[in-house]
Amino acid sequence: IEEIFKLNKIAISKLKTIHPSAQYELKKYYPKSWEIFDKKNKQLSYKVSINNLKKGINEGCYRKEINPELMSKIFSERIDLIFNGTVFNSNDTSFTDVFNEMMSHHILGIVNDKGREYYLNLQKK
Repeated sequence: IEEIFKLNKIAISKLKTIHPSAQYELKKYYPKSWEIFDKKNKQLSYKVSINNLKKGINEGCYRKEINPELMSKIFSERIDLIFNGTVFNSNDTSFTDVFNEMMSHHILGIVNDKGREYYLNLQKK
């Protein structure tokens, strides 16, 4: 859980530097570059997620019945949602807000009672 918190801090600092139209423009004007970037980003997200899930299950903070491979694929694919201007208007909602909600939902969905208590205590700090 701490690992996710640390990664979230880094991700949020990076998200604050991205202009809302950057993803759209990259997709539109440089589709091959976008495809490479997107593929690498999803591969990295998958790798980090699956390692974290397996570690959390082994340490007794995450639910044992989670399928790490499936959950990691879901997680890596939904990262795009943060930048979806059709779903989230950048005037109303920031990337950071969407990311924080998405991560909170993810964490609360994977933790067991012990992990939930730990997560909620970390959030208070």
